[in-house]
Amino acid sequence: MFETIKQQVQNNGTNIIMFIVIGVLAFTMIRKMMSTASDDDIRKYIIEGNTLVIDVRSRAEYAGGSFPGAINIPHNEITPNHPSLPKDKSHKMIVFCASGMRSSTALGVLNGIGYSNVLNAGTLGNISRFARYKKH
Repeated sequence: MFETIKQQVQNNGTNIIMFIVIGVLAFTMIRKMMSTASDDDIRKYIIEGNTLVIDVRSRAEYAGGSFPGAINIPHNEITPNHPSLPKDKSHKMIVFCASGMRSSTALGVLNGIGYSNVLNAGTLGNISRFARYKKH
């Protein structure tokens, strides 16, 4: 068995190395896309105020409860001309959802249409930890 593996590695060494390199790159890109902002950055945006907090879950999920003051724009409805999005592309925003997947997608879309100060808080549970910093 080990001889067979050794022979495969010798015959396909370049392919195996390329496969490993591609796998590592893909993992790194996915991890970066899925990463959430640091607690310090989220806290700073909330304390500074004038931050648009967007719940990108469905309307039904939003109706069940959300972060104080958050607006609801389901992730699949984010468009460059959405009426709830600020005209100023540098406006601070935080996005979140239930698992972090839709907020990651929303972050990518918002960045893609030119918004430069968007944080992904990941989940409702995560951003809820910062509710005490929210100015009412």
